[in-house]
Amino acid sequence: MQTKQENVSQPCDCCGSSQWEYRFSENGFDLGRCTDCGLHYLSEMPSPNSRATGMKAGLSDDSPHVAQAQVCNKAERHRTRKFQHFCSLIRESAPPGKWLDIGCGTGTLIAVAMASGVEIEGVELISDRRELAGMLTGAKIHDRPIELLDLSPALFAAVTLTDVFSHLLSPIATLSNIHRILQPGGILLLYTSEVGDGVARHHNYSWDLGDHRYYLGEHTIERYADKIGFELVYREKAWAPDLLYSRDNFLTPGRSILRNMIKTSCVYTPGVLPILRWYMLKMKNRDNPHYVSTLLLKKRTVS
Repeated sequence: MQTKQENVSQPCDCCGSSQWEYRFSENGFDLGRCTDCGLHYLSEMPSPNSRATGMKAGLSDDSPHVAQAQVCNKAERHRTRKFQHFCSLIRESAPPGKWLDIGCGTGTLIAVAMASGVEIEGVELISDRRELAGMLTGAKIHDRPIELLDLSPALFAAVTLTDVFSHLLSPIATLSNIHRILQPGGILLLYTSEVGDGVARHHNYSWDLGDHRYYLGEHTIERYADKIGFELVYREKAWAPDLLYSRDNFLTPGRSILRNMIKTSCVYTPGVLPILRWYMLKMKNRDNPHYVSTLLLKKRTVS
């Protein structure tokens, strides 16, 4: 593979190396891979203040648009079963105590947890989503990232971080703060992408580079865990193309009305979705190393 540049001014967030292999470009950003730990990240990070979208320190400020809260809520409710699965995994592994959902959106995961008797709070930086989450759940929803919140150590038994990792300004800072506020033996549930070293631009419909800054490599999370004081206790991997071209994903509403109409028509026009899935999975994405993983990290106890 042609290397655009082998060293970048931005050291790897995970291991500190500056050895970086170019993979592809999108939206004017170059994505590459740390040859040491496998973390995929942008060669140059966009300014946190380059575009104002309602996000604050700790998450990217660069998304060109923010979905309205009601659209976000409709998409979240389509994922209720997934959130139920996440909560089940946490209950099996976490000690008793309060939970925290970081990037809670409009509060669907919070509602699922509360329905099973869990005391839970949220963090949401986008104001309309935060307001709707508070209204729908009655839970306490913080308006600042955990790096700026005055949270007591060992306050939570579990923390969830779903579809948030790639947006972070410094994953190691966020993960270290989560470690600080977790009880010994507490659980972090991380739902995010893990990609192999042969990933290419055509392996995803849109990577949204600029808004997305980081992707875990195949074994990067183990490096983060060892460095911060976690133990990886569970990994569940799903092949990203299988999820992307699934009936459930095509029926999940997004931010584009036109795209929603096209996806819906593919589902309800006989034969279209099966043919599309066959082509995209068997032909277009045979070598695709992009996975979406559910990861459970346990805070190590001091012996």
